[in-house]
Amino acid sequence: MLSQLTAAKQQLSLLSKDKEFYSKQLCQLETKLRYADDRIVQLNEQLEKTKQAREDLFSEYVASR
Repeated sequence: MLSQLTAAKQQLSLLSKDKEFYSKQLCQLETKLRYADDRIVQLNEQLEKTKQAREDLFSEYVASR
């Protein structure tokens, strides 16, 4: 009975450590995800501006001919 109690306490301790580790890891991954999402938004905005600039330059080129 005592050995079962000791084993259960060890298991509880290990599970608590696992929970702490995975909580930290989840927090780090959520931060990386937010950064990546922000970066995607920035790059999409930059892409749209670049496309518009290209269209404007092409229009100017056509108009000058």
